[in-house]
Amino acid sequence: SFIGLGSGPAGGPEAAIRAMAGALGDAPVSELALLAHKDGAQVMADLAAAGVTVTSADQTLAAVAGDDARRLTGLIVAVLAPAQPGG
Repeated sequence: SFIGLGSGPAGGPEAAIRAMAGALGDAPVSELALLAHKDGAQVMADLAAAGVTVTSADQTLAAVAGDDARRLTGLIVAVLAPAQPGG
């Protein structure tokens, strides 16, 4: 692993992962598209396939997921997963 999550700041690896998910969730969909190396249309399609309608590229996944951390994680995975061939 190139990221050492062993001993670190208070809260350990779980806190680091929660912080990372929070930062990704607070980023506009348009910025997540850049991170995923996808265009905005592909990200919107990925989210639609996950059952989510995003009305603007400025919307955040945190706004879509609300207080549901599990849903937020699923949406982040849907966006960051590699594009499927032919998709």
